[in-house]
Amino acid sequence: MKTLSTALLVIGVACLRSSRALRNTWNCNYLHNLTPKKTMGHQTSFKLEAAPVPVTSDPAKAIYDLVRSNKEAAYCLCEDGEPNESGKWYDHERDLRAHSKKYPDLLFTLSGEGEEAGDVWKKYFVNGRTQVAQAEIRIEDFDPRKLS
Repeated sequence: MKTLSTALLVIGVACLRSSRALRNTWNCNYLHNLTPKKTMGHQTSFKLEAAPVPVTSDPAKAIYDLVRSNKEAAYCLCEDGEPNESGKWYDHERDLRAHSKKYPDLLFTLSGEGEEAGDVWKKYFVNGRTQVAQAEIRIEDFDPRKLS
């Protein structure tokens, strides 16, 4: 039963993600003229958020500036940092290290979900420095008290 409910949850999340991607694609169609070159590789869905460490810069402007100045970011992200298209933004770490130096008082959080199971992560960027956090999947042990 747990496997079935997990499968339904995964399908539900996939449906939610695809409807959100469709909405964002509709809102971001003008960015498609910046499509990166097509190569074989691993597709990843990205989302970028920015928060002030002490409040001095505008997080929305910082994301907007990145998307407007970087073709890979423009393909993968909408101007508000929401996912646009899954892509192969291989230089995202290098690009965000450099971009975060322009806004040293902001914490950028880039979330990624690859096409392979369990490839879920967040990368934090502050003033050219990075922290990587991989998702940890944990399955509870059997507990007969939880049987219904």
